[in-house]
Amino acid sequence: AGQLLVAQDSSGSFDDHGLAPERFTDRRAGGRLRAAHFRRDIGRIAYSGPPHTHPAWPGAQDRLSAVAQLAAILAAAEGPGVAPLPPGLRLFVADATGNAGQWQLLRQPDATGPSPWGEVPQQHWQRRPPRPEGLQVDLWLAAAPGAPSGTWPLRLRFEALRSGDVFELTLLVAP
Repeated sequence: AGQLLVAQDSSGSFDDHGLAPERFTDRRAGGRLRAAHFRRDIGRIAYSGPPHTHPAWPGAQDRLSAVAQLAAILAAAEGPGVAPLPPGLRLFVADATGNAGQWQLLRQPDATGPSPWGEVPQQHWQRRPPRPEGLQVDLWLAAAPGAPSGTWPLRLRFEALRSGDVFELTLLVAP
């Protein structure tokens, strides 16, 4: 039988700033369930473990909803008459262990890469952590409008730079 490595869940709704997560949970192999609670009614993000809180800024996301929020931002930018996106986007992102902060996602040079329907041009977005022990996040999305994946990531990679641990997800079929 396979061993559970990571189980994450994000639930919430929508508001004027897009996705509005209310609860994010994370369980790692052999670990306990941790949660971030987005209390938008009082403007705070609280955690199941650490006693500290963070501001629930408008548009604040968790690690899962941040990917969907980025996909929504990029989808909105594809319409006719829409100004081109800047080379970088910022999202305030919280995890379930009490860490939160600005994620600056910078557009990297486009490249051709694999997809469920063959090799396609891809946008590459990257978040470099502000500290060496941080988490680098890379997202690859189909660069051509109208791709079967839309603006949903074809590949998503999380790397803990200090340890070198990598968690990677690859889209196997179009959503």
